Amino acid sequence: EAAVEAYHIDNVIHAVHPNEITRHHEHLTKVAVTEMPSLLDVPLPLGKLLFEASHETLEQIRAFLLDQGWGGDYELIFSGQNLLEMTAKGADKGGMVRRLAEHLHIGLDHVYCVGDEANDLPMLALAAEGFAPANCIPAVRDSGATLVSHADETLPREDLITAVWSGGEVPDERTVDVHIRRLRRRLGEYASVVRTMRGSGYRYDTHPDVTVWSATARR
Repeated sequence: EAAVEAYHIDNVIHAVHPNEITRHHEHLTKVAVTEMPSLLDVPLPLGKLLFEASHETLEQIRAFLLDQGWGGDYELIFSGQNLLEMTAKGADKGGMVRRLAEHLHIGLDHVYCVGDEANDLPMLALAAEGFAPANCIPAVRDSGATLVSHADETLPREDLITAVWSGGEVPDERTVDVHIRRLRRRLGEYASVVRTMRGSGYRYDTHPDVTVWSATARR
């Protein structure tokens, strides 16, 4: 049986027939859901429906909805192996990023996005450059997004120096330690994702709430 999360435009989330996937998603997003007996009891207006079930069940739900006469008026796209989003046509991440850029008067040539799932593809296609973690789905990898590597790998300090500093005076390893401390302060509660490997260097441990993308280093 599929669960459904209904997202009210006032940022209230109602759940119908919540299951283990709902509870896991609730834990990741840190947003509690309010249970409702059926979608007919959920207050309107809604911004999104999120179906939660096995991938096979979600494929059947997606096919059923697309077969309806009104199916073409909606986006039906996977945001995870067990998550299927339903939004109004054009209300995808690409459209939202475009509207945000226009609102902030930022040219699309200065927009950079990061994503790893199918619902990120419109956004990655819009961006001047898209980034993705190495464990992204094949469709994201095939989209041409720049992959972030070295997750869960120990990098010696000398390798970090070589990757970041080019030309001019090369700092010593203590300089790397200073920058790592600053990075951890910026990460706040997620500081532990950057681990010190005693005698070896540093390692980034992947975390479901943390996304990392590449950047051009400037001295």
